Amino acid sequence: MAARTAAQEAKTIMNKYKLRLGEKFDKGDPLALAAMNAELEELQAKQEAVRAKELPAETQQFAYGGLLPQFQHGGFHFPEGGTTETFNPTLGGGEGGFTTAPTEQSTTLPFSDAVDPFKSRVPWVGAAANMVGDFLSNRKIDLPKYNYEEWKPTQARANLVDYSRGREQTLSERDQANALITRNARGTGSQSGLMENILAGVTGTQRAAGQAFNQSLENEGNVNAQIKNQTSQFNAAQAGQAAQLNSRNQLYANQLDRENVMFNEQRRGNRIGAVTDAISGYTKDRMAANQFDQQVNMVQGQNPNFNLSQDRSSLFNRIFQFTDPAEIKFRNTNDRALNV
Repeated sequence: MAARTAAQEAKTIMNKYKLRLGEKFDKGDPLALAAMNAELEELQAKQEAVRAKELPAETQQFAYGGLLPQFQHGGFHFPEGGTTETFNPTLGGGEGGFTTAPTEQSTTLPFSDAVDPFKSRVPWVGAAANMVGDFLSNRKIDLPKYNYEEWKPTQARANLVDYSRGREQTLSERDQANALITRNARGTGSQSGLMENILAGVTGTQRAAGQAFNQSLENEGNVNAQIKNQTSQFNAAQAGQAAQLNSRNQLYANQLDRENVMFNEQRRGNRIGAVTDAISGYTKDRMAANQFDQQVNMVQGQNPNFNLSQDRSSLFNRIFQFTDPAEIKFRNTNDRALNV
């Protein structure tokens, strides 16, 4: 059977005291905690003894030894100023294990303990390009206006009839008839008979002429009245159509003006939104980058065997805020597992 490692032994000891100290070892039982620390101290002493035999003589130096561990941050840490022995139950695929790092600066280590933290940058070019693109694509547009010409219809004029020529013809025919009556009456004999015949004939022709004259005036008045009425109706219809057409054109022009104002107002809002969205997006990216840096630096600080180093920053990266290239380097801290 394979020998149990120090990590497995430590996990067995810790599981034994979980009933009294709890899963997180925070129930506050000082006696149980002291007993568990004593067993872990004994196990740690055995591990250091084995390590002292296996390591070269120049590395068999510890500032302080045999100190009781303290429960901090999910693991058991020995006090500052001595051999910093930390048991991490998450190492080894859940088996747990001790990690050791000397408290004093060692000249034999390939890297310095003072590790520069990883620092990422957020390029501003993308946010600026989106902002400029959105701003230009939503610039104000001089939209066309609907300029219409108001329709003013021409008023029709009534063309009246004139029957005066007919009436003149009637009077001329009356005069001719009277002259014929006078000429024919002269052969009747006495003067009284002549006058009677002339008066009788003239009266008849005058009566006929008067009837024809009156009929002509009446017909002329009726026809002209009808013509005036039709002309007035036509002019009224034209005026109504003109008013309707002009009103419709005015309504369309007003509606187009309102739509143009609303359209440009919407584009103005989009321009403002382009600036605020770019600033908001860049701020969120900066916050995400800071959180990422914290996580990377926390992981780097928990494992001293690896060092994440970045190249020297170039002027181009500083101007455009590009993250400097980084690489992970291995740092051997000579950790060993205890073979029992």
